[in-house]
Amino acid sequence: MTVHVFKAGVVSHPKVIAIRNQLDELMEMIAQLRYVRTEPLRSEIRHSENLAVAFGIMSLPDWMPIQYSHHEEPANLR
Repeated sequence: MTVHVFKAGVVSHPKVIAIRNQLDELMEMIAQLRYVRTEPLRSEIRHSENLAVAFGIMSLPDWMPIQYSHHEEPANLR
């Protein structure tokens, strides 16, 4: 299993342009369903969860579920 890590605003993934294009398409499809945004579009596009889902949709077969885990940055305990 390969694990891909996405962080909000980070553009280091080798497929970042394709991922953002996929996410733009998804957001357009959602807008056509009359989804009411609670945040500005640019803010939603930069959410790491949205980037991960867009990458999963473009990379995985239709039958395969998309799983993601949301973990906060570890706190510095010293």
